[in-house]
Amino acid sequence: SRRFVVTSDLETLSEDKQFILTSDATLPLNLVGKRTSSMARSGRYSMRLDAEQPFGPGVYIDAPRPGDRIQFSLWKYPPAQQLGIVIESADQKLYYDLQNKYLATDSAGWEKISAAFTVPEFDGADRVHVYTWHHQGRVVWVDDVEVVLE
Repeated sequence: SRRFVVTSDLETLSEDKQFILTSDATLPLNLVGKRTSSMARSGRYSMRLDAEQPFGPGVYIDAPRPGDRIQFSLWKYPPAQQLGIVIESADQKLYYDLQNKYLATDSAGWEKISAAFTVPEFDGADRVHVYTWHHQGRVVWVDDVEVVLE
């Protein structure tokens, strides 16, 4: 059975500048949001989300199987800003969920949140999309993403 753990500190872009590279070259993150060096939890870069750009890094997972468990986690700053993690099937009517479970706060005030989903039985889903969504409008930074499939 497929199982993977993929991490990204948002430091390295693909050659075409369309994706953020991860620890697995076959599973890059979508480059969505404003990549910035003004704030970072690790390395030099993070993604800045705001009212103009409310969506952040995400990943497409091809051929999910019913029962697959997908966990997506990241660090965000400041802690007061809400951020959701969305998972949806290609056809949102089949499957759509939004979560933001608090996990921890580090000494610099960055907050770790996660979402965990079990792929349901549904027809016609050749891929799922997991991504971040900041719907409050104020600035929030995102860094250090981890995707687990088991």
